[in-house]
Amino acid sequence: MARVLTEPERVDPGRMRRIVDFLELRRPELQVLALLFIAADLFLMLAYLYFRLESPESWPWDIRSEHGLGERYQSLKQFWCVVVLGVLWVRRRSFVVFAWAVVMAYYLVDDSRRIHERMSVYLVEQVDLGISTSVGEFIWYAAVGATLILLVALGYRRADEVTKRLSRKIAGYFVALIVCGVALDFLHDPFVEIVPIDIALTFLEDGGEQVILSALTAFLICQILPGGDRRAGPSSTV
Repeated sequence: MARVLTEPERVDPGRMRRIVDFLELRRPELQVLALLFIAADLFLMLAYLYFRLESPESWPWDIRSEHGLGERYQSLKQFWCVVVLGVLWVRRRSFVVFAWAVVMAYYLVDDSRRIHERMSVYLVEQVDLGISTSVGEFIWYAAVGATLILLVALGYRRADEVTKRLSRKIAGYFVALIVCGVALDFLHDPFVEIVPIDIALTFLEDGGEQVILSALTAFLICQILPGGDRRAGPSSTV
């Protein structure tokens, strides 16, 4: 029987509207902050592409490089997120906000001190589990991630509904960060010697992580600006 062709499905405008409202993307201050942060991300990404092709030894512009400009800019955004989450916790006294501040603080320390890489080497060389360093990193991520998720879950159960909504938004950003920073990192390893694929995956992995972190930083800063508390609603106690 011949298949009846139907009109292509269209994106549900109601669904898109709900996503926009959920992420507060209509807030003018959020749009301005996000655009400023992301503009800096795009500049660093284009500078990386230029120097990768023209002058590969220019390591400060390599967004993958430890202590390069991209890494330092990312650490600055992570630090701002920790500070803002600390302010939100002082204002709202909600344990789930404190838990997210701990998550972000670990994210900052892990990125700057390469904890996951060091622990991976320890598991491979000292514990001698007979695994690769990539698998070692995955094991470390899984162990730390499970601990941090448990901490957030304990706070989430006791939070009021509006704070839970805020927590779900932060969780959405972190899922996107994990996809870029962890999942794409594993996918990237076999292709580092193939220049075109390496550059493309670097843009998706490191560049994507920068852009998502910029959006999260802008979102969190907007929570402490005038009007942010009114959006957040009444607080809950620890």
